[in-house]
Amino acid sequence: PSSPMGDIMQTPQFQLRRLKKQLAVERENREELEVELAEQRKLITEKEAQITMMQQKIDRLALLNEKQAADQLETKEMEELREKNESLMVRLHEALKQCQDLKTEKGQMDRKINQLSEENGDLSFKLREIGSHMVQLQEALNELSEEHNAALAQSQEKQSQLESELRAALQDKKCSEEKIEILQGKISLLEDQLANLGESSSQEKGEVMGDILKLEEEKQLQEAALQATKAGLEEEKQQLGDLVSTLQSSLAESHQAKEKLEQDLLAQEAQAQA
Repeated sequence: PSSPMGDIMQTPQFQLRRLKKQLAVERENREELEVELAEQRKLITEKEAQITMMQQKIDRLALLNEKQAADQLETKEMEELREKNESLMVRLHEALKQCQDLKTEKGQMDRKINQLSEENGDLSFKLREIGSHMVQLQEALNELSEEHNAALAQSQEKQSQLESELRAALQDKKCSEEKIEILQGKISLLEDQLANLGESSSQEKGEVMGDILKLEEEKQLQEAALQATKAGLEEEKQQLGDLVSTLQSSLAESHQAKEKLEQDLLAQEAQAQA
């Protein structure tokens, strides 16, 4: 199982904070490079001043050398001047090489600073874009969850209502069936009574027959009510079945949409982390 610290480290907020820290480190590196670049520029300026002074000395020595050559004065001082001249030329070439190396390094540092600046700008823009997209995805996910919960509550309420109506209809059906059985029993009793009258007066037979007809009529009414109750039960069952099917379809669509939003959100988090 994942630890709470691991879960926190995988949240978008933590990833954004880590990226901001990385940007701060990059800015510090850039500032250090700029300071080092300023020092290198200062060193180049100093080297160029030294080169100018050495060039002036070389020029003076060259003039002096030409003058001494014209006078054909090959003295010990001239030899020393030649040696100094050669030494200065060596130092001059070294200084020129150092100056060129510093200029090359300066160019590389400038390019690196420019590259870091561009990368910093691109990364900041990308982070803002990813953050905005993540907020939109989270809002859409929350809205879908609210709609799903509202639809689920409404469906559950409707289902409870239909189940209550179904129980009431079943109770009415049971009562109608019991009444029909009672009426059938009364009719059978009266038919037996009518058969037992035999040669009795027509008036008595007519009264019994009238009671039988009344009971038959009441029985038919109860049977009609029972048929209506059965039809109502079938309709309630159909509505309940349709509601369950609609709810299942809605749940499946909501789950699919929620999974897609969660996948998009995870993809944005992975992109932000990268």
